[in-house]
Amino acid sequence: MWKVAGLILTAVLLAAVGLLMYWLRSPQDLQITGIQMVRRIEVPRSDEPGRASDPSLPLVVIRFRSSSDLASLANNFIYQGLYAHYFLCGSGMRISEGTNLVFDQFGRISFGESSNHDSITKEYHVYLALRSVGIPGFSRYDLVRSPEDVCLMLVPESTEFGDGVKTNIMRITRRSIKGALLSLSQ
Repeated sequence: MWKVAGLILTAVLLAAVGLLMYWLRSPQDLQITGIQMVRRIEVPRSDEPGRASDPSLPLVVIRFRSSSDLASLANNFIYQGLYAHYFLCGSGMRISEGTNLVFDQFGRISFGESSNHDSITKEYHVYLALRSVGIPGFSRYDLVRSPEDVCLMLVPESTEFGDGVKTNIMRITRRSIKGALLSLSQ
C-alpha cells in the first residue's frame, strides 16, 4: 500500500515539476517588426526609465513581437522582470548602457509594477543607445560611425536561480541601423 502511495506521489510531483517548467519557459519566437531613430524628446513619458543618462546620445527604438505575454512572464515571482541584453554579433562584446528595459504600449514591463498590461498585447519595444558613455562592465562602441550587427535577447532577472532562461536572439542588422540613421538626417 505504501509503495503504491509513494509511486503516485512521485508521479504527481514529476507532473507538477513538468508543468512548472512549461509555465516558466522562455519565449523563443521574438521577431523584430521595426527599428527607427528617436530623439530624446520623442520618448514617451511611460518609457522614461528607459532613457540613457546622456540625452545627446543617438537612440533607436526596436519594436518586436511575440506570441507570449511578456508582461505575465515578467510578473512571475521567479523572474522579477525582463531586461534586454545587447551584444555585437561578430565579437560578442556586451553593449548599450542604461537602455536595457523592456516596454509594451503601457510602459515598462517588470515585476511589481502596477499592471495595466493587457494580456492581448504582444507588441513590445526596447531602446538601444548607438554610442557608449563609458559605464564599467560595458564595451566602448560607436554604431553611428561604425555600424555593426547587434544581437539582442531578453533575459529575466532571476538572481536567486542563476541566469534563468533566455529568449531567442534577435539580430538588428547593420543595414537597418544605417537606414534608421539616414531617416533621421532627412
